[in-house]
Amino acid sequence: MLSRVMSNRGDITINLTGNRCYTDYNSITLPVGDLENPDYLELLEGAIDHEVGHLRWTDRTWTAKSYEKGAFFNAIRNGIEDIRMERMVCLEWPGAILNLSKMVTQGIKKGWFSKPTDSFPPSLLLQAVVVYYGRYKINDQVQLKEFCEIALALLTDCIGQKPVHDLILLLDTIPALRSNQHSYELTEQIIQLLKKIEFKPGDSQGNDSGDSQGNDSGDSQDSQGNGLRR
Repeated sequence: MLSRVMSNRGDITINLTGNRCYTDYNSITLPVGDLENPDYLELLEGAIDHEVGHLRWTDRTWTAKSYEKGAFFNAIRNGIEDIRMERMVCLEWPGAILNLSKMVTQGIKKGWFSKPTDSFPPSLLLQAVVVYYGRYKINDQVQLKEFCEIALALLTDCIGQKPVHDLILLLDTIPALRSNQHSYELTEQIIQLLKKIEFKPGDSQGNDSGDSQGNDSGDSQDSQGNGLRR
């Protein structure tokens, strides 16, 4: 009911299966759980707000273009788009602020958001900075403060203070983004910054929880997740 009302579409199918959340723009898949468990219900309500947000505000054309750029590019773009899109959701439905915050709390418990360590390869650290800085500093999801600070420190050790400073300046533009195309274009700017310091993504990028089951038109919330599950 929520998905149909919030998305203004009556044709959305809801699937409860597995341990992931994602949409292919025709259906929403949510993890299986105990409907008597309040933690699961908190996770479910926030995940619905998130995935409906993709249906309303994420242009699938630019998600498909992002997939064509490779897993690392798409993981960065998806992290940025999640932050941008959730801001739109909260402007439309202020109650979603609490729902999404509770989802993050439950996501930490489920391991969707994991604490960075020095075993993370550089590209995963960079993804962690994008996700945790954006969610904590820009979307006020304060549960991720510690993860954000650790990710920033580890990435600074890895690539230096100046590149991290420049990365943060780019991430600070997220509130001005108005579309998935803008998220894509910001990702291009980040990639150009990384090329200047000869940053090599390698095969780090755990897209083990990435956008949408490898669907070339989907977006996800597993969520960042986005390969931050270990």
